[in-house]
Amino acid sequence: MGGGITQLVLKGQMDSYINLNPCINYYKYVYNKHVNFSMENKTVIPDINSSINLAFTTENTLVTFSIKRYGDLLSNMYLSFNLPDIFSTDTHRFRWVNNVGHNFIKSATIRVEGSIIDEIYGEWMNIWNELTNKDGVEYNQLIGNIPEYINPNNNNTRYVIKNNIIYNKVYPTAYKTNIDNPSIKGRIIQVPLNFWFTRNPSLALPLYKIQNQEIKVDVNINDIEKLYQVWCDTLKLYVSPKFYNIIFKDTININTFIRSDSYIQCFLDINYIFLDSVYRQNSLRNEGIVKYVVDYVKRQTYPVLNITSYGDNYTLTSSYNHIKEIIWVLRRTDIPDKFNIHDNYTASHKYNETMGILESAQIKWADTIIREDQKAYYYNNIQPYQYHTNVPRTGIYCYSFSLFPEKIVSAGSFNNQMITTSLYVNINNRGNNDGRKDITTKNEFKYLFELMRRKSVPYITENEVKLEVIVYTRVINVFSVINGTCNFIWSR
Repeated sequence: MGGGITQLVLKGQMDSYINLNPCINYYKYVYNKHVNFSMENKTVIPDINSSINLAFTTENTLVTFSIKRYGDLLSNMYLSFNLPDIFSTDTHRFRWVNNVGHNFIKSATIRVEGSIIDEIYGEWMNIWNELTNKDGVEYNQLIGNIPEYINPNNNNTRYVIKNNIIYNKVYPTAYKTNIDNPSIKGRIIQVPLNFWFTRNPSLALPLYKIQNQEIKVDVNINDIEKLYQVWCDTLKLYVSPKFYNIIFKDTININTFIRSDSYIQCFLDINYIFLDSVYRQNSLRNEGIVKYVVDYVKRQTYPVLNITSYGDNYTLTSSYNHIKEIIWVLRRTDIPDKFNIHDNYTASHKYNETMGILESAQIKWADTIIREDQKAYYYNNIQPYQYHTNVPRTGIYCYSFSLFPEKIVSAGSFNNQMITTSLYVNINNRGNNDGRKDITTKNEFKYLFELMRRKSVPYITENEVKLEVIVYTRVINVFSVINGTCNFIWSR
């Protein structure tokens, strides 16, 4: 008897659990018919601020889009915008910040008849991308996180001849008189707006069932002065233009590096789905009420924490429904302000994986029921490894109540309506029993302050460092569509 036949006759009681009365035949292909549909991309221009004049500040600029009913369902959505050509000298060495596409967006909101049905944030996009995107090469192309934008001095090697000697110009210097050869060439950035209805075709927003309500998308744009860095030769560091002006008593801004006719134009690229007319009519006639179980993110900030404090307790008051995951970060407030570095969640002025701010954290219910105190590595490494696609860099912490937090399936959560939830964070500083964990004594922490004193640059002292605590909760709710209107069954 051959090995293949022998394997088939080896049967026992366990076989009744594995292959008795099978539901699947791996050797017979079954084709399931699907609803006839088609897809088409449409470009939607803003109602106002279609062209943003960079001669004025972009701080608090709101771009509003009215969503037309070109199709039956609303699916994938991208915010597309152009960044202008940059002309910079070797003195300033202009470069865009990391993830400039994400950081361009303060927040993006979709409203139905004035009621918010989802809101996402540029910072959240950075965090979620670190948890869910393993390689990110293609995605980085979309959002402008590419070498020629964030590290132009190493991307293009240019040579000049002076006194019969060839010199390597580190930075691609360019002047506005030569418009065909900028330091950094402008391009169109495309940022996926991952509202809950874009993450799975089965959740696509049914426009054909929401005939009686106006739908708008609002994008709150960040100040463009926070989206680039310039070189400070005194400190041998890249700094924000705001800090550069303080150091050198100068007045540089984005107009120093662009032509006078430069502008930013925003538009939405939306994937509309068209349904077969027979199915659409049957759906309208037979499906009086449609309900979707969805999840979205809520953001909560708290009063700043001093670097010398031991830690604090933070109540999650922004989320009143089922919570499937808690994600949080701690960040020095001086780093985004002085250096335009928005994604550094370590205690060092430059990202340093050994300089995590968090020492440990606890999740508390009703201030008495306490989950076991876990060290930072558990939330930074083990939890993401177990439940996410990627383990993020130091400083992004998460705790999942769901088996599959990246999927739309509700595979675990807890009802935050029934109890008060809080997060206690403990900081790596002199409050720890182990003095070796005190990040304020590390050279990586002290270097920046010593440098500022040595160069006579005005700056805060080591003990004046403040930390902002930002908590994101991923919340489950039920979205209901009935009689041409829609809303959540439970309050957002």
